[in-house]
Amino acid sequence: MVIEAQRIIHVTNFGFKPVKAYLHNTGVKLSNGWIRGGHHVINFSDRDIAKWRAFLGHRKWGVSVTNQMLLELCRSIKPDVVAFGHADIITAETIAHICAELPDVRMLQWNVDWLVPSELALKGDPTAENNKIKILSKADVLDATFVTTAGSVLEEMSKPKHPVCFMPNPVDLSIERCRNFEKDNLPFDVFFASNSEDDRRYHCGAWHHMDVFCRDMAKSAPDLRLALPGIGGQPKVFGPEYQGLLGQCRIGLNISRRNDQYLYSSDRIAQMIGNGLVICVDRASGYGDIFSDDEMVFYSSEDELFKKLSALKKDDSRRKRIGEAGWKKYSELFNSSVVAQYMLDVVMGHAAALQGISQSRTLSRVAK
Repeated sequence: MVIEAQRIIHVTNFGFKPVKAYLHNTGVKLSNGWIRGGHHVINFSDRDIAKWRAFLGHRKWGVSVTNQMLLELCRSIKPDVVAFGHADIITAETIAHICAELPDVRMLQWNVDWLVPSELALKGDPTAENNKIKILSKADVLDATFVTTAGSVLEEMSKPKHPVCFMPNPVDLSIERCRNFEKDNLPFDVFFASNSEDDRRYHCGAWHHMDVFCRDMAKSAPDLRLALPGIGGQPKVFGPEYQGLLGQCRIGLNISRRNDQYLYSSDRIAQMIGNGLVICVDRASGYGDIFSDDEMVFYSSEDELFKKLSALKKDDSRRKRIGEAGWKKYSELFNSSVVAQYMLDVVMGHAAALQGISQSRTLSRVAK
């Protein structure tokens, strides 16, 4: 089947900044995927533009001019699709203006933050509910929304003319470039990173502070060589340093904010598995519905996890087999080209296209 090329304006934070560069940007991966699919993509970095056009570089003072610039760009470019990723600077009113002037344009948004009922969040933590509010605030002027949480929450948020669909965190093998399953002499056994100052996560059925968790892991398996940036006072790493550290590790712990929300994960899962690390993930995440025990390592308790980490350290050939199998399957199902085209298929209403692409069928099944 020939897929018609689309002209896409992609509005998200592309992170054009000199420090703490984010090489693994989901927005860049999606743009790459659309381009590889033969589509014409114009990137519009809303946060950077707001900062550049604002008095003294204060982003909040550049909101109005950024919205006006996007409207003018759409008038000039006449896109087929406008995609928004965490584009909080762009207002619903601006999107409505674009739709009014370009009635054939299709609009979508994507979001990689967690969705969880407020009663399941930490006391005083508004992030989950706030994220849901942000997503729904533009639902009336968009054609589809994609989030990295699956399950019943999608049905609760969907409307007849506005589907809310699961979007896996995409892997891009031009970005996640390492093949750690091919390497023997890696200096670290386990990778786990944090960017949070108060890093408590719901893991193995309870809230745990990650500093305490990592101390317990080191005590339980003292032979493990741990790479723990941002944990226990260790410095955080960004950009090339972060990618370089990933390339030195055998196993990656995929512990998100909550690990019992169906298929939710931080984008670190793609960064780790895309570089060939073995992924260890809580069974409650639901990833066992897609990946086997030969492709990821599943556990239900911290004690089970620690024992499996020690076993993998002693059996490097098994570590390599799981790492390669997980990398291969994730890269086939959830690579940036497949995920990006799946999003276009949904927003353009191409049911036939979805039925013709095996990976998209998997995404469509999981999204329900």
